[in-house]
Amino acid sequence: MGKENRKGKKEKSYSEKLLEDERVLHEAMINGYMLVVGKLTYEELLDADSDDGGGLWLPTGFDEAASVDQLIEYFAQPEIEEYERCAELVKIKEYLEETGQNDELTKIYNNTTWVKKKEK
Repeated sequence: MGKENRKGKKEKSYSEKLLEDERVLHEAMINGYMLVVGKLTYEELLDADSDDGGGLWLPTGFDEAASVDQLIEYFAQPEIEEYERCAELVKIKEYLEETGQNDELTKIYNNTTWVKKKEK
């Protein structure tokens, strides 16, 4: 556990911070995957609760075409090994390239109507 800071709040230890960063990265990649494969919209993601109630986690630069490559690279890591997701993402990437829609993520992102999270 972390030590208390001047305000009496518990500070996270270095290892706790690393674990938290890893968890947020994983949640961002799952959200990115769900958006790319069409299982989730930006609006649905905004309304969804994250594991910590912290909101909308997405990979950095997610509105760019390179995002699909980032997702494939992440899910192909030996410690992740989610090859089914990689295969699905590769098919989507190939389709986007074949149809000249490489900037489709940017279009979707730019056309999203951003609204405040709904109160429960």
